[in-house]
Amino acid sequence: MTLKKRLMQRSALRMCLAFLLVSSIGWAAAPGGLPRASAAFTPSTWTVDTYGGATGSIAASGSKYNLQSTGANVWGNADSFTFVSQEEESLYDECSSVTITGTIYSISGYENVNAAAGLMFRDSEEAGAKNVMLRVLPSGGIRYTYRTADGGTTANASGPTLTFPIELKLVRQGNIFTAYYKQSGVWKLHKYVEVDMGTNVRAGIGAFSVTSNPITAEFGDLDIVNTSNYSPPVDGYVDPEPTSPNLLLRDRFEDGSATNTPEAVNNPVWRGVRYACIVEDGAGNRAWVRDGSNGYVYAGSNAWTDYEASLDVKFDAASSGLNIAQLLVRSRQTAIYGNFCYAAGISGGNKLVLEKLTAGESTTLGSVGIASVLDGQWRTIKIRALDNTLNVYLDGVLKLSYTDELLPNLRGGVGIRTEESLVQLDNVIVTKVDDPLGGDYDNWVGGRFDRPAP
Repeated sequence: MTLKKRLMQRSALRMCLAFLLVSSIGWAAAPGGLPRASAAFTPSTWTVDTYGGATGSIAASGSKYNLQSTGANVWGNADSFTFVSQEEESLYDECSSVTITGTIYSISGYENVNAAAGLMFRDSEEAGAKNVMLRVLPSGGIRYTYRTADGGTTANASGPTLTFPIELKLVRQGNIFTAYYKQSGVWKLHKYVEVDMGTNVRAGIGAFSVTSNPITAEFGDLDIVNTSNYSPPVDGYVDPEPTSPNLLLRDRFEDGSATNTPEAVNNPVWRGVRYACIVEDGAGNRAWVRDGSNGYVYAGSNAWTDYEASLDVKFDAASSGLNIAQLLVRSRQTAIYGNFCYAAGISGGNKLVLEKLTAGESTTLGSVGIASVLDGQWRTIKIRALDNTLNVYLDGVLKLSYTDELLPNLRGGVGIRTEESLVQLDNVIVTKVDDPLGGDYDNWVGGRFDRPAP
């Protein structure tokens, strides 16, 4: 990538951030893929619904609101609670962001310690609908519950116990729902989950008492902000750059999309995203911006064996949080090990890590401190995977090396993982590496790295 391209993309990201700032105070534009923002969460837009035989109401108390509710729980296959909500549209996957924020000042009148109140996204008005709820117990304990299928079971992720008042934030980007709480004045990521909800969902606050007598949850500082920053792909784009026989994948995002078809070596279709936020600079160059987008995207083939993969990343100086941006290699979904892959990249903004992901668990294989990358400068992460050895480079310098002797993962595609970061991604390039001794044979049989293929 040229210096000119990098400088122009920095300017483009500033324009993107400027839009987000304006939209948060209510600016709106015409539909059809242009930036937009919706109204705040106000009494005039509220709908009060009760589920599963619960009773409830909401009333203003000065600048706060008292939500009273009975109800058994938001749990199991169907829910019994009171939900105060409004409809929110999310058209463009991770380019559309819906954020609910609110403060719970107290929960009173409870007879059961499992009573709760909190923020919620809900796919429909059915009692068994898919939903996510970031809730607070009377003790101040944080719980994040989620149902990923209509009528399915509900899962729970417990968090810390905090002191009232407790500030909460629940964010939807596409089908990724991320829960945050504020501790010592800083937002902390609790957990993110993937739930396949529709374009239009209900967003708001809910409560239940577990018993027949109601609780009163005192809410304040309620707001819902809906922003979108999607630009359509370039019509009729033709890649002018030639391909080589050893090229497995190349994506410079110059077509303005990460999911355009037909799929080709120089036009991968990334899985795990429907609309990517591709920023265009004044010279017509583009990069993929992920602003707080949590999760994984994938490309390539499970049949890939030995190769080099590289990714250019640029963190904005204003990026805060976990600041994770990683390149995945030998990524594949397996029945036994789930998402089985290696991941190398930036963590915390000042560390380069190499990890192995198996059955939902991450094992650190290597880590090295680096100068902070939160400076708006481009950097290149490269991984060379040959047999069971992985070498990780930052800007062409070898930083980490690891030989996996325990259940090595020897084939698979590539991917990208980001968490709590404002980062641009560009120039994903994957090139086949020839193994002069074992070829691809040792990758498929799972060993014999020191012997030639038969």
